[in-house]
Amino acid sequence: MISPSKFIQFNLLIGSVLFLESGFAQDYTLLGLPEGVKSRLGKGWISGNIAYTPDGTRLAVASSIGIWFYDTTTGAEVNLLTGHESFVTFVAFSPDGTKLASGSWDTTIRLWDVRTGKGIHTLEGHTDSVKSIVFSPDGLTLASRGRDKMIRLWDVHTGESLRTLEGLQFGSRNNKVHLWDASTGETSFTLTVGLHRHWISPIVFLQSGPIFARGSSDDTIRTWGDVVGAVPSLEGRRDRVKAVAFSPDGSTIAVAQSQGGESVIRFWDARTGEILRTVQDHWNWRDIYVAFSPDGDSFASAGGWDSMVRLWDARTGEHLGSPETFTSSLRCIAFSPDGSTMAWNRGGLVQFWNRRTGLYNRPFVGHHEQVYSAAFSPDGDTLASGSLDGTIRLWDVRTRELKQTLFGHRSGVTSVVFSPDGFTLASGSQDKTIRLWDAHTGEHRQALSGQLAGITSLAFSHDGRFLASGSGEPEPWIESNDNTIRIWNARTGDQLHILEGHTDGVSCVAFFPEVPILASGSYDDTIRIWNARTGESMRILEGHTYDVSSLAFSPGGNTLVSGSWDGTILLWEFVYLTTWGGVKNIAINSMMQTAELSQSATALTPVQTALLPNYPNPFNPETWIPYQLENPAEVTLTIYDMKGQAVRTLAVGHQPAGAYRSRSRAAYWDGRNEMGETVTNGVYFYRLNAGGFSATRKMLVGK
Repeated sequence: MISPSKFIQFNLLIGSVLFLESGFAQDYTLLGLPEGVKSRLGKGWISGNIAYTPDGTRLAVASSIGIWFYDTTTGAEVNLLTGHESFVTFVAFSPDGTKLASGSWDTTIRLWDVRTGKGIHTLEGHTDSVKSIVFSPDGLTLASRGRDKMIRLWDVHTGESLRTLEGLQFGSRNNKVHLWDASTGETSFTLTVGLHRHWISPIVFLQSGPIFARGSSDDTIRTWGDVVGAVPSLEGRRDRVKAVAFSPDGSTIAVAQSQGGESVIRFWDARTGEILRTVQDHWNWRDIYVAFSPDGDSFASAGGWDSMVRLWDARTGEHLGSPETFTSSLRCIAFSPDGSTMAWNRGGLVQFWNRRTGLYNRPFVGHHEQVYSAAFSPDGDTLASGSLDGTIRLWDVRTRELKQTLFGHRSGVTSVVFSPDGFTLASGSQDKTIRLWDAHTGEHRQALSGQLAGITSLAFSHDGRFLASGSGEPEPWIESNDNTIRIWNARTGDQLHILEGHTDGVSCVAFFPEVPILASGSYDDTIRIWNARTGESMRILEGHTYDVSSLAFSPGGNTLVSGSWDGTILLWEFVYLTTWGGVKNIAINSMMQTAELSQSATALTPVQTALLPNYPNPFNPETWIPYQLENPAEVTLTIYDMKGQAVRTLAVGHQPAGAYRSRSRAAYWDGRNEMGETVTNGVYFYRLNAGGFSATRKMLVGK
């Protein structure tokens, strides 16, 4: 029979001093990136326990995207181990500290070399998520408990399954501890502990003595023991305790707590109860919605468990600030065409925020249920909002008055989007239909049907020729689920293609600027890239560990931002080439591919010189004019007014072949004439002259 003292010792960590190879502090946004991703914002949410290395220098944290390693002295991120296909539920170190075991919702256990961060074995056998893991004192055996009510014993060196223990009772209300003879697999005895009436975290023991601690949803970490002196109860900020771990010397207790919409890790002094340091940026799970600013310099995210709106620098990933935290669930976010205003839902109303002044404008109030989608018209004069009350409302942005209410859908409206020319409004609904409306008169033009589940997202192509619709529910077992994207002729309403490939519902769709390439996000955790003209599947992007909730392209098309229920935002980098006949090629440029791409620059040279749409448009007071060159050329851009008179000439100079799309490379106009005077509002034209090539486009200087 295993004695209680041996059972306690089975949970201890005794080891030598070892370090991860990547033990120096790094920018956490660049750690463990999937292929094609140039940056990750957010660390995912804390989905399991936390554990100290035997030497106490590192803390491992089980998260929704992998296993984070923190320096326990500074709180800095030092590594991220990825490989599980779903959330990590438990982590444990071997007694000598050379190995780490991790369990996951994907039903597997992975063994890692702590020194190198490389995987050693993947252990398969559980039929449901792995709930806990522990090494034997000699480090030769690993025990795992699954949600399948099985305990499995594994050989650490070979990864082979040794035996299975059955008969485990589940449920925190039972508060029972089962003891087993590891050599025979027989039950020794069962302990009943009634520590809390609330949710409880696993018990952790102090290595140097019979002191143990447990966390609770009543916001405390309680400790017990027979040592001299009182061991304090640590009271946080009314935050649910998710996991607790003692440092090997017993001086510090690490605690993972839910703080509003964020999970934080706090290091406490075990003697005084003082908070030593706090680690942040683990966002709790919920849909995250994203939108790019018209100039491409920044993007916004909305949602998460805290319903927070956040602004980010698109180039550096720096968090620029958050307007406010709300209690209602955020479902959408949009920028005005000039970038000065942001709009998002706040339950059944639409909130407006002026980016320049930081002040809120009077919200649009009128919907009877939650707003699910909002979109500005291309001229910025109108905002359309779709609601679960089944209506679409058109608002005058300047006067804040309701222009019109559109009726027709028989269920909640989940998506609204304007065509690029501003003449058509498309709406998608849970009633499985798409409706096309005259954006100026509100007249209903056409209803498109064919999808087998509710419409989740709509997007127009850059030229307004194609309309893409996504459909499906986040449960693949639903009989009526669709999981498809459909491409429609936006002018005739004819269905052109059915795009199949996602294994779960499609949550979001977004078109590239300037080319008929579509990105789709799904509840199957993946993003797919499609040629909308042919219906061909071009690429599958894998990087999120849970539902992809939203997608947005930068104005130049070189960056795709994706938000997910896994608590992260990923920035994907693209290089694409175009011809007048359509898509020539597309590539995803990851951090590891940068050198290779620079060495093969000729492969990325545009096959056609082109003048591209300026951004933002309308604008006031400045704009950027992108273009691309097939061959080296002397580049000049001339701005003309409505009378055809030259207003300003931008002598860019001799430029090598390449794409000049980003703000740092595109031509810049400050909205002034040759005399330095600010031009008046109205329509202007800009002409590109590059070698023997010439092209003209229209721009609008707004209010």
